[in-house]
Amino acid sequence: MESKAKAPSKFTKEQQAKLDAITEQVIDLEEQIELASDEQPGTGYKPQPGTENLVHLSIVKGRRFDENTGKEISEPYIQMFTYGEYKNFKKNAELIGYNIVEVLYNPFKD
Repeated sequence: MESKAKAPSKFTKEQQAKLDAITEQVIDLEEQIELASDEQPGTGYKPQPGTENLVHLSIVKGRRFDENTGKEISEPYIQMFTYGEYKNFKKNAELIGYNIVEVLYNPFKD
């Protein structure tokens, strides 16, 4: 696109066709990403029997990665919450030093 912006008259039909094809691929990828984000995260996660009415989160206390080395210093773990507990935790997690890594299972679609 830079070459087209600098000298539009020197931009050939072949270059335009190539740019159009790349643009279509990018749009297709964006649509796939959007569709994937509409699905419930962690779709491969299966709750254990008896915990189907709880929200399952992967959470970490404090920092997950060392800011200097990039190495993981806190390993995420799974915590289960009732719906009310989940809403309260989601609202206050950062204030109390937790980060939600992933919503593994949410039967309430919230």
